[in-house]
Amino acid sequence: MKRLSSPNGCPTILVADSDVFARNLLSRELSRDGYFILCAANCEEAIALSHNFTGKIQLFLSPSDLPGRTTLAERMIRDHPGIRVLIISAATHTNLIGGNRVRGAPSGEKTALPETLLSEIQRALADTEFSGAAEV
Repeated sequence: MKRLSSPNGCPTILVADSDVFARNLLSRELSRDGYFILCAANCEEAIALSHNFTGKIQLFLSPSDLPGRTTLAERMIRDHPGIRVLIISAATHTNLIGGNRVRGAPSGEKTALPETLLSEIQRALADTEFSGAAEV
């Protein structure tokens, strides 16, 4: 596997989600917000990506129902000092996959990300007191 690095020092988020729609939506919308996204469909892909990435991964983001997620989160914390872990609750993940419309958006336009999820991602990356893991 080719070694990867973040362009222009963008904050890097590793997304591990077995749901392809959620994974692609997170990647697209977080990229638009200026983050560099590494996407994995499962724990094995996430580990491989994290080992082949030459930069610092600031945030690990995964739904609560990803098989092996707890062990993967522990490994990310061990292998990547300072990484923040954000777990997407079942309710937030359902909302994400459901693609609820943004309030006031034109008909047919889907939400970028649930507001609570986006604000928690921003808080986790900005908050110097944030440590360990949180669930949104």
